[in-house]
Amino acid sequence: EKVISNHNASYEVRSQDGEFTEFEINFKVKLAEDEPKSMADALVEKKPNKNNFHGKILIVDDEAYLLDLMKEILLNEGDFEVITTTNGQDAIQMIDGSFDLVISDIRMPGVNGMELFDFMKSKRMEDKVFMVTADPYSEDVATFLKENNVEYLKKPFELLKFKQLVLEKLS
Repeated sequence: EKVISNHNASYEVRSQDGEFTEFEINFKVKLAEDEPKSMADALVEKKPNKNNFHGKILIVDDEAYLLDLMKEILLNEGDFEVITTTNGQDAIQMIDGSFDLVISDIRMPGVNGMELFDFMKSKRMEDKVFMVTADPYSEDVATFLKENNVEYLKKPFELLKFKQLVLEKLS
């Protein structure tokens, strides 16, 4: 419901006891004047070839529902191997140079995203990371982002922007 609300979407639930439960989610999309008039046309024109995108991605966030959502988006977008963890310390232990991209929340208990970034920087892998944060304007986070020139998305982020940034980083 939080994602639906953040994207000004609506939903409907249909259920037949013992048979099925069906969710329909409707997102309102505003098209620019030069964009196709039908959503079907827009999707056909903009949908990338799934086979063109591949890579190994690590996602680190203490919000499990967000991990699942980001993973699902990526698995539907390309031939990705997506590993997730809710723990920054576990992420550090997993990072071995085999990841094409690491996506990390900044504010997490224990090892936070800034410490994870510093670890990646020590391994000369800082170009393989971007951050997500609900708090980009707090003094410590803003300083960190600026001083390290870190790409980030502000939570709640638009799913299309998330997908676009991932694909750009992997291109």
